[in-house]
Amino acid sequence: MQFINVASLLALASYVVADSESFGLLVIRSGSAYQNSGITKDGDILAVGGSDYVEGVIDDEGHFKVGDKYVSSNNGKFIVGDSKDSDFAIKDGYLTFHDSQGFTISDSTSRLSLPVGDDTTYALKAISKEGQSVSDFSPSGKKSDDKPASNNTSNTSSSIVPPIYTQTDNGAAGMAKIGLGAGLAAVAALLI
Repeated sequence: MQFINVASLLALASYVVADSESFGLLVIRSGSAYQNSGITKDGDILAVGGSDYVEGVIDDEGHFKVGDKYVSSNNGKFIVGDSKDSDFAIKDGYLTFHDSQGFTISDSTSRLSLPVGDDTTYALKAISKEGQSVSDFSPSGKKSDDKPASNNTSNTSSSIVPPIYTQTDNGAAGMAKIGLGAGLAAVAALLI
């Protein structure tokens, strides 16, 4: 009979890589036109609305992976492609980037970006297919030399957007029509 050395098992366990739960994103900002809207792709840029809800995971190095592509910040906009930013996490059920829960949405294009100056910020709730808030996730495999993207021209302070849950005209009813919308609609209904 062979026995496995406990120290060897612990060393092996330290190499196991885990991802977050799979999730979609729901915009939270009480009284806004975007309250309870889902995040989708507009070409290769993250935006609000549409029918192709973004669903992804955060890997153990802090990359936000959508299918076989990654989300990165390019001049403040969030692009889905081959480039990777490694400072995504889920904290208190909300997506964070560089420890900030604040994101902005362009009124003219509905595209998601990072806040600059006094921009209105929105929180992005991480929601499972079943409509539940996903567990918090902090990447443990993030390398110490990972730094924010050099082309990021925005303020990445750690201001937190407090969630205030209310229902607006564009809420759960509109979300029930599309993809991940069933799960997101269920959570939106719970937030009412």
